[in-house]
Formats: sequence, structure tokens, C-alpha cells
Amino acid sequence: MKKFLKLQLKKIMRILKKLVNRLISFYHPHFQVLDSNFNWKLSKNVVNKMLNGQKLQLIDIGARDFSIGELDGFRSLCDYIAFDADKEEALRLKNSSRGNEFARFRVFPLYVGNKVGKKDFHIYHSPGESSSLYPDKYYAKAFKSNFSIKKTVTVDESTLDEITLQNSLKPDFIKVDTQG
Repeated sequence: MKKFLKLQLKKIMRILKKLVNRLISFYHPHFQVLDSNFNWKLSKNVVNKMLNGQKLQLIDIGARDFSIGELDGFRSLCDYIAFDADKEEALRLKNSSRGNEFARFRVFPLYVGNKVGKKDFHIYHSPGESSSLYPDKYYAKAFKSNFSIKKTVTVDESTLDEITLQNSLKPDFIKVDTQG
């Protein structure tokens, strides 16, 4: 019975994915939802051939630790543009030898938000949890985490629209890993 239910659930999920893709394609013909296992289904050579020598432009907002595992197999085909509000993390990323894995590699110590200017940003004791938001005790309790601020810094803030205009970016993918 369990096996039958699993198979039925998989069928339903495939149908739902197709339906979502069709709806999105209808309302936004230039946008498509990728399967979470996209990189496991196509070889790098097939993707390179499809791109006809062009590179995938990827914007990574909240780039700590190169957090784009879904495209690991395609790094050499990516123009990777990373944003991290934590200047120390941005510098670490910029100086990392892993940047050589990409076709093009840029890192900006910048908070991507809803305005252009300055922003208070909280560096937490666990840096991956850093945020412009103050710790939420209910969230911390639910995830058994000790959210605590190590220091608050003022960072440069810009909007994604402004960033793409200033740098003539036309991203194929935008990954957002932020709090709030």
C-alpha cells in the first residue's frame, strides 16, 4: 500500500509541476520553473551546446559559502555575480580560489533591499543567520537556535533594479537566500 501511495504522490507532483509551468509560461512566457534536480538531468556538454557558447548569468543574493549547489556542475558555464551584506564574507568569497571555477566571477559587498542608501545590518554569532532583522525569539525556539547579535554594522544598500541597470546585468537565474 505504501509503495502504491508513493507512486500516486509522484504522479500528482509531476502533474502539478507541469500545471505550474504552464500557468507561469502563460502569464510570464519568458519565465520557467526548473526542476530542483535540473543539473542532474543534463550533462554540462549538452547545456553548453544549448547555450551556443553563451554563459548563464547568475545573481546570488546572500552568497555566503557559494550557496548555489543546484548548479555546481555548471559553474564553468556561469557568469556568477554574488552579493553579501557582510563585507568580511564578501571579501572572503572574492579571495577564494573557488571563484576560478566560474566563467566570470564578481562579488559585491552590498545589501540588496528596497532602497538605495545605507542600512543597519546585524552580524550574528552564527554568521549564516545574519540579517537586517532583530532575532525573533519564537523562531529561535522553534529551530532550537541561539540567535544573538555579535555586532551591528552599517552597510551599503541598493535595489536589484538599480544594480542590474548600473552593471548592465541580464540574469538568467536569481537565487535569494535572505531573512525577512
